[in-house]
Amino acid sequence: MKDLYEAPDINTLIPLSNLNNFVSDSIKLLKNSNAKLLGVYPIKNPGFMWRNKNHISECLTYCCGAVLLIQNCHQCLRKYNLIEDYEYSLRHYVKYGKVLRNNLLCVEANTYTLPGGLQYNNNRNKEKVDAIVATFELRKGVTAFDLTIPATNADGTAAERSVRVVCHSYSHSYDSDNFYSCTATFRRVYES
Repeated sequence: MKDLYEAPDINTLIPLSNLNNFVSDSIKLLKNSNAKLLGVYPIKNPGFMWRNKNHISECLTYCCGAVLLIQNCHQCLRKYNLIEDYEYSLRHYVKYGKVLRNNLLCVEANTYTLPGGLQYNNNRNKEKVDAIVATFELRKGVTAFDLTIPATNADGTAAERSVRVVCHSYSHSYDSDNFYSCTATFRRVYES
């Protein structure tokens, strides 16, 4: 991590003035909301940060792995090392019904600099991404399906959980060589 920044207005980013206050305030927020995970905005852009209606989100929201405050619960153990911040955000939302994110703070981090991570041994080729996109197109944003979230019990045994979702929107792109990506937004549905 290089630095933490705060956005005092829609056009300005300044280095975080007091890390101790941020940590103390975040711990209070976690306790008062009964959440177990708090993160910061993942993109260093005050215009995007200020577009959020709530400066503290309490919903299913992505928290980047560079800055996470976690109330240790031993029940949301990671299974994957590749996309741990996505997985951690999803697991906490499924388990506790919310994830907190401070939308007026962001992080600047060194990404893709160490072995591993999204850039390492990635096999998201055209065929795999096309198959995912075909599934989303077939469901047309209205047909629900089960999204399986990998999980592990405290004793290390597998405990996957399925959540019924609709793919609200998606996009796909060609990034480089034989590397493709697909990003999707899911909405949880409750069917009788």
